[in-house]
Amino acid sequence: MNVRATSLVAVLPAAILLPAIWAVAALGDELPDPVASHFGVSGAPDRSMSPSLFFLAISLSLVVPGLGLMLAAALKSSKMPRPMPAFLAGMGAFLAAFGAAIVVQTVLSQRGLADWQDARSPGVDLVAILFASVAAGVIGALVAKGLPFYEGSTSFATSVDGDAPTMNLDDAERAVFVETISARWMLWLDAVLLVATAVLGVFAAWWVGLIMLVSAVPVLILSSFRVQADRKGLAVRSSLFGIRFARIELDEIERATVIDVEPMQWGGWGYRGSLKMMGSAAVVIRRGPGIHLQLSGKRSFVVTLDDPVTPAAILNAQAPALR
Repeated sequence: MNVRATSLVAVLPAAILLPAIWAVAALGDELPDPVASHFGVSGAPDRSMSPSLFFLAISLSLVVPGLGLMLAAALKSSKMPRPMPAFLAGMGAFLAAFGAAIVVQTVLSQRGLADWQDARSPGVDLVAILFASVAAGVIGALVAKGLPFYEGSTSFATSVDGDAPTMNLDDAERAVFVETISARWMLWLDAVLLVATAVLGVFAAWWVGLIMLVSAVPVLILSSFRVQADRKGLAVRSSLFGIRFARIELDEIERATVIDVEPMQWGGWGYRGSLKMMGSAAVVIRRGPGIHLQLSGKRSFVVTLDDPVTPAAILNAQAPALR
């Protein structure tokens, strides 16, 4: 691990968290129980919770995800194109610093109060909190900018070498393949977003929580796909909502091959690209085996699958171009 990676894993997180740790350890006993956790439009506190629950909520919704993003940037930068490590580290440092700054502000502003309803509005302090958080984000991005990054092509490939299995089918025979692929990490991410929704709904205005909720929905939609290969071609839908992402007709398929999918070579995770606008698209939720369709018009389509051999064999056996 080089100096920059070490800074993202240890040095910068320590600098961000130490003030919050000191505030809680040294002054936490002076806080009222409960503490004010939300302030209305007028600036008066209107909600409260116990100090321990307040600190836990801030940690789970802001600090822990922020530290996770910095860790991912430090350890996985070589698998990402140049901008990604800096973006992840910057966003992670911003989130962690924002959460830590809220903890410090709460402790310093409410220590010694007899009643949480006497707490003052943090409105003016939010300017300093945002400034410090943005500064931490900039530092995180600058540190990660020098990390090693993936130097291969990040554009969508138009041809990929791989095995092209086939299945012996008579004219009267038909075969159907169906598989559901899911990404646990995306489900966990969605859980984090939902927790953040609840926390922001408590600590901020309702519309802030609504924004987080709206951002959680696409993650949930993209976390699980149902892939079907048959005599009509290949279809990919969201297994949770039934939304169709792609329908590849059989007469469009020139060749189906089995490949090893590296997400960053196909634009990252989720549904990437567009067959109509870019000539290439991919449904990628993990690294590993997948099926690659070489389509008419020099287009291509990729899906990660646990068993890409069977659908490739079915499509190759029935594709007009290969018969």
